[in-house]
Amino acid sequence: MLEPHQKHRILREVIRNYTTFQELCRQQPMEAGQRTGDWSIEHKGLTINFLDLQSCLKKLSPRKKQ
Repeated sequence: MLEPHQKHRILREVIRNYTTFQELCRQQPMEAGQRTGDWSIEHKGLTINFLDLQSCLKKLSPRKKQ
């Protein structure tokens, strides 16, 4: 099980590499016009969903978005 500081480091790296994560999700295979990917990544038992992350980032203050 991950320690809280480890989860924080993983999340910080995902946010720092947000555009790469976004591109990875957009490249998921398409089938009959529908995305077949689940827009999630998993690392050391921690699953991060891009759509959830995107929604949460919209709520951040302008200073924290930098």
